[in-house]
Parts: sequence; C-alpha cells; structure tokens
Amino acid sequence: MDNKARFDDSVRMVARVASRSGEAYLVGGSVRDLLLGRPSADIDIVVAGNPAKVASEVADSLGGTAFVMDSGRGVHRVSAKERGVQVDISPLKGAIEDDLSARDFTINAMALPLANRSTMQESPSPSSPPLKGGGISLPSPLEGGGPGWGWADLVTVIDPFGGISDVQARLVRAVRQDAFADDPLRMLRAFRLSGELGFEVEPDTLSCIRKHAGLIGRVSAERVRDELYIILSGRDSARVFRDMYAAGLLGEIIPESLPMAGLVQGEPHVHDLLEHSMSAMEYAERAMEGLDRYFGGNAGDVEKFLDESPDGGLTMKGLVKLAAFLHDIGKPGTMKYEEDRVRFIGHDASGEGINANIAFRMKMSARAASVLSRTAALHMRPLHLTRDRHTKRAVYRLVRDAEGVLPAVLIVAVSDALATRNRPDALATDVEGLVMSVAGYYYGEYMAAKSGPLVRGKELMEALSIGPGPVVGMLLNDIEEMRAEGAVTGKEDAVRYARERLRVYNAGRTG
Repeated sequence: MDNKARFDDSVRMVARVASRSGEAYLVGGSVRDLLLGRPSADIDIVVAGNPAKVASEVADSLGGTAFVMDSGRGVHRVSAKERGVQVDISPLKGAIEDDLSARDFTINAMALPLANRSTMQESPSPSSPPLKGGGISLPSPLEGGGPGWGWADLVTVIDPFGGISDVQARLVRAVRQDAFADDPLRMLRAFRLSGELGFEVEPDTLSCIRKHAGLIGRVSAERVRDELYIILSGRDSARVFRDMYAAGLLGEIIPESLPMAGLVQGEPHVHDLLEHSMSAMEYAERAMEGLDRYFGGNAGDVEKFLDESPDGGLTMKGLVKLAAFLHDIGKPGTMKYEEDRVRFIGHDASGEGINANIAFRMKMSARAASVLSRTAALHMRPLHLTRDRHTKRAVYRLVRDAEGVLPAVLIVAVSDALATRNRPDALATDVEGLVMSVAGYYYGEYMAAKSGPLVRGKELMEALSIGPGPVVGMLLNDIEEMRAEGAVTGKEDAVRYARERLRVYNAGRTG
C-alpha cells in the first residue's frame, strides 16, 4: 500500500469511528490534503463528544497508541507508527464555524462533517475534471473530483473563508488580518506552506507579514527553529528564503543576513553578497538532487551523509542548504579596500564564529552547530587547492580537517563557485573536478587508512620508548601525511620516519 492509499484508508477508518460519537468533523490541513490528493501523516478531527473516548477507539481501529497531547485544550493524539500517521482529536467548542475562524489560513479553515457517516467508500465521481494534482470526489462548490475519494452520498464542505478557491488558485491567504498578531509564528508558517505545497503567499497576506515581521521576536527560538527546519528539509527552500527576505521576515530571524544586501564583492563576483548567497543555496539544492555529477561512484556514500538527522526535524540535506546560504556571512565584517580592490581576508574564520552564534541563538544541537560553523570555516579550502598545484598531502589535510563534515564542505564549495558568475566558468569547472577527486580519495584511500593505520599509538610508543602525550598524536599525523604522499608504505617505514621526526621535535624543544 503506497503512502496515499495508506492515508486515504486511515482517514476512512478514523471517520467511521468518529462519526459514531455524534457531531464530528475532519478539519484543517487534512481537508486541504484530501482536496489536493496529497498523502499526509497528520489527520485532524474535532468532536462534540468525549475526545478521550474517541481517541481510545481510534487507537484500537488503527492499531496505535492514544495519549493526552495538550491537557489545557483537551487535545488527544493517536500515534499509529505502522501506518505512518498520527491523529489529533480536539473538542468542539461552539459551532464549527467558530473553530474554523480561529485558524490561520483559508486552506486550513475547512471542515468535512463526519457525523452519521457510518460508511465511506472508494467511488470515483463521474463528473467534472479533477483539481490540479488530483483530488477527491466531492460536490459543488468544489469543481473537482476524479479518481480517489468518494462518499456514500454527497457531503458539503464547510468553507466559510473561501479555502477551496484558494486551493484551486494555489494561494496561502490569512483568515483574518489580525491572524499574525495572535500568533506571529504564523508568518513563518505561511512561507513553510508556500514551499511545502508549491503555493504563493497571497499579496494582502504578504503585505500583512511585512507590517508585522518584527513580531516574530516574541516567538520562542525553538518554535522558530522548528519551522525553519521544515522549510529547509523540503523542496524549493531557496525560493522560500528569497520570499522571506523580501518580506522582511528572514532579516528578523537572522539579522546577520541584513548587511548582505547591496554588498559589492568585486571580481570575480558579478552579484552582491545577498544574491550570491541565495544563488549558492539554489545550486546546493540542485547539486544534492544530482549527486552523481559531482561525486560519481561515491554518490551513495554522500547520500547516506545527507540522510542523517543532526537535529530533530532537520535532515543533513536541509542543514547544507542553510550552510550554503550562510557560507559568506563573515564578509561584511571583514570587508576592506586595498588599492581599489575589495578584500575579505579572514571571512571564513569570522563566518565560523558567526554561524556558531546563530546556531546557539536558535538552540540547534551540537552536531548541527558544528556542521554549520565548520563548513563556513572550511568552504574556501577546496578553492585554494584549485589555485595551487596541490599534492596528495594537501588533499589529506583537507579531508582530515573536514572529517565528519566533508560532504557539506564540498557541496558548499562547488555551489559557491557556481554562484560566482551568471554562468559557470572555468573556476567552477576546476572546483567540480576537485570535488570528484577529493571525494574519491576520502571514501577510498583515506577511509581504508583509517580502518587500518600503519602503526598504532601504543606500538609507536613502545618502538620509540616514549610515553603518552601530544607528540604521539603529532607523529601519527605526520605518518599519515607521508602515507598519503606514498612516501611511507609499511610499519617499518612508519617507525623509521617517526624516529626522524621525533629528533626534529626534540631539537625544537631544546633549541
């Protein structure tokens, strides 16, 4: 059973159970997703009966577990992991129209009555073409239908704010002008839905966000972070970031990005820093959708890295997009003119600290913070290797320093190069070639060497008659650098070379 079929079947089962409680409705994004023929993991219903009793019965029906989600609001949740869905059951307070009027966007302010619907069946409607992207069999005012959902008889969609029209027009529209004052996080959610559904934020709603953007500071860092994570983990994140920046919202969330606009970078750049950073984010998205081009036979290894979750709700793929946007965040603070040429010496090191501060403010995990800050610190290293005749030792040093974040560094480096001009040039081609080469070395020779070093620390201490200390680590690193060059190939070679290096270290301490 595919995701859509599983979702449809789960909604049917929930509807059968909830309908027995009396007045009950499928509400919010669940209705929207049904209209779009879009599978979802979340099902929302409101009931006039006892939510706890309904939750228990729904859990039995779906083979899930029921628990209290929000005791203050009386919300119960059913988690059915095997089906991949969760159901939130809320109490109906007053009329259903009152419930819908308190919701955020028109496309989330619709309801389907479930009461007295003891059966729900798959029976495609023979009339009217479907909504773009598919849909369910429903009567007017939805001029749609098509294969998928059907009801035993016609059901009226309760749609007091024109949600159906906005679904068809693919618009995110606020239910009320004061919706954002009530909960400023809704501004961020508008852009999240825009990216998630491929919709546009309706112009009046966009103007309202511009007016209230400063209110986002009232929202806890955790709630803002979680919405950003969803945006970053979805598709088309760069477009959403552009829209958020234009609306003044991104600058409120990441004020460090404000000096980017209009900052001229000079040759070889043709864009200001903001456009360059947005473009780099777009190229990072494309690179991660076509890993074979940049990583060849190692694309599968990189995919595994990108599928990791460095923080709850965030994929590594999403974090790399953010790293691409913030890779040059250190430039405004390091900008200097030398002989009519603009320079940004040390912007990578400065960016490392700025990204660490952003991650701290957003309460990101230690792993996510490390990836974000280290990628900024290292993103110039691949470019430096293309400018010089690099050795295997230099490549070894890069992968050693970038271990744990290397795929992120390489993706951001190539995205940075591609975003430098309107069209990719020789510089970008050089970086692409280097990325392929470095990845091949990392997943080949380097990982093999890590799994089987020529000599281990204990063996080295015994052979050289020295105790533990930082010198041992330095010697082991020297050995691996020479191994990368092919100058040291076996254990005896390694010990002999280490003995020579130890004399140098000792002479340095006594000189």
